[in-house]
Parts: sequence; C-alpha cells; structure tokens
Amino acid sequence: NPPVITEPSVLVAEFSTGVGEESTPRMTIQPNPAMDRLYVLTQAPTSGSYSVLAADGREVRPPGNWHGHRLELDVSLLTPGLYMLQLDGYVERFIKQ
Repeated sequence: NPPVITEPSVLVAEFSTGVGEESTPRMTIQPNPAMDRLYVLTQAPTSGSYSVLAADGREVRPPGNWHGHRLELDVSLLTPGLYMLQLDGYVERFIKQ
C-alpha cells in the first residue's frame, strides 16, 4: 500500500517553573510528633470547627468547635501513625507516637 500523506501536527507544551510564594501559616501544631496532648496555636483569634482525620481521610475523633488562639487536643487514645487536623478548610499534618 502506498503511504498516506497527512498535514503535519503541532504540539505546544507549557511547563510552569514558577514557585509560588509561601503564605504565612494559619496554625501551628506542637509538639509534633505528639504523645498525649496536641496544642494548636493560631496567629489571629479563630472560631470554627475542627476535625481529626486519619491518613486515609476517615474521621477518627468527633468534630469539635473552638474559639481563640489556642486549642488543646487529647490524642492519647489515637493509635500511633500519621493524622491530619482540619480547621475550617486548612489542613495540617501531625504524627501520633
């Protein structure tokens, strides 16, 4: 069979190499890794809900509400591993020893 001649194709690829600015953290978790207590500190007074999630996204503790600059969480009943603290859409990871 003779070859079929087609129009040449053009591929345009864009690779972004820009680095975004690092924003100021909304909350700080201490200590990390944690044994029994986990302290959450915020720069500005915050009120809202929080939840503790396992690495696979399951809630491992009932959600709660808080208000202020500081929250103290009892994590003594959690099994050792990686967890996430979600505070009004902002997520921070912590390790339970």
